[in-house]
Amino acid sequence: MEAEKFGNLTAICPDCDHIMNRCVSMAKLGQVQGKLAITFPQALERISESSQPTVNSDLR
Repeated sequence: MEAEKFGNLTAICPDCDHIMNRCVSMAKLGQVQGKLAITFPQALERISESSQPTVNSDLR
């Protein structure tokens, strides 16, 4: 059995402008979405995945 994947939803309250957080499983995302526009940010590229890693010129 595959473990459920969870994520964190972050939003700004339309009434008080405070940040709201909620942990939700991907399986139940549709149930909690309501009128929210949910985006999935892309992870940054790792050095090992880069075709041209930056060179640290300070270490000579």
